[in-house]
Amino acid sequence: MRWIATDNIYTATWRELFEYTNNELTIKNLIKRHGEPKSARDEANYSKQASQARVCVLQAKEYMDAAQASSVFTSPNHIYYSIYSLASLIMLIMSDGTKSLDYLRKDSKNRKHGLSFATACTLNNASTDINLLKLSSANILEYGHFPNWYKSLPRRQPVYADFENKKGPFSTRGIKACGGNSLAPIASISEKRWSLLDLLALFPDLDSDLRKCGVKKIRSLSDMMILENEDQKSITYRWLINGCEDMRDLDTLLEKFRVEPRFANMMSFTPFPSGLGGEVRMFFMYGDQVRFEWPDVRETMEHFSISYADVVEIFEIVELYLVAYQLSMLSRYFPDLWVRCIESQCLSAKLIARATEVIGRKFPILCLSILNDEKTVISTYRQPWME
Repeated sequence: MRWIATDNIYTATWRELFEYTNNELTIKNLIKRHGEPKSARDEANYSKQASQARVCVLQAKEYMDAAQASSVFTSPNHIYYSIYSLASLIMLIMSDGTKSLDYLRKDSKNRKHGLSFATACTLNNASTDINLLKLSSANILEYGHFPNWYKSLPRRQPVYADFENKKGPFSTRGIKACGGNSLAPIASISEKRWSLLDLLALFPDLDSDLRKCGVKKIRSLSDMMILENEDQKSITYRWLINGCEDMRDLDTLLEKFRVEPRFANMMSFTPFPSGLGGEVRMFFMYGDQVRFEWPDVRETMEHFSISYADVVEIFEIVELYLVAYQLSMLSRYFPDLWVRCIESQCLSAKLIARATEVIGRKFPILCLSILNDEKTVISTYRQPWME
């Protein structure tokens, strides 16, 4: 895990990304990831990919700077093209020469966004409730930038928990990977339309805003910790669930905690007095070969965790991309609906303003996590376990 403490998250994020504007550093990164070039053609490909990566970062930064200087009337368009460029950077670094920009352009089918957009919203209802978000959606095409980028992503994404190890009078704390989520095959996610509202409902940073707007999603604040006791040779997994909207939501969320029947007595739940949360514990001894499951979880930029009862099909960075594309399409090609919605300050407008802020801050950091092959945190404070 890489934790960067700074007084300016935006500046620090782009300082890290700007390492890819140095061709020599990028080539070293490609060699580390893909191996030494085996031929003059490989060397030329590495050099070409480094040059293209440099341009992608430079453009991404200018687009994002433009978004920071714009109002919500136009900022989604700048943000989308910034993350489009960062997605190209990921393709160039994570893949071989077959994902270089010139190679992809040889096939005209790749000269598209790889997504299609539609909205059933009208001028009459764009300024009320959450209609613009509820009635707008995208679907994923077979060819184009998005599917090419999606196929270059890691197949698996680790899940992290707070970790504490005790041995005698001493203890150490930190973050530890614990399980992970698999990337859904592109064929399966291409079979459905992705509603703007459904995507936003899984933005952990919008949790309080979604609750205020009445967007229903079974979810809860949750803290996960792994406690390892070397003296007892035991490991305890602990989740604190706090913030379900009612008892039924809590019951649904608790159903997502599963353990093999032979270890059922090792799992316990202690409810809080409010009845809307509690503590789930799983206790195992060293050597226990056990499989268990817990709800899908997302982390906010303030490092709070949100657990969801629904299965989260795609990585958060993918959802950010899909939302950015749709907001950009609305602002560019449906300006009458867009301005009507934003000026009305309806519920959609409130969520759109927050979503654009979150995407602009979070996508570049999630991009760094992929490029660094490790969870990357850029925060205004140092690691909690260092306090």
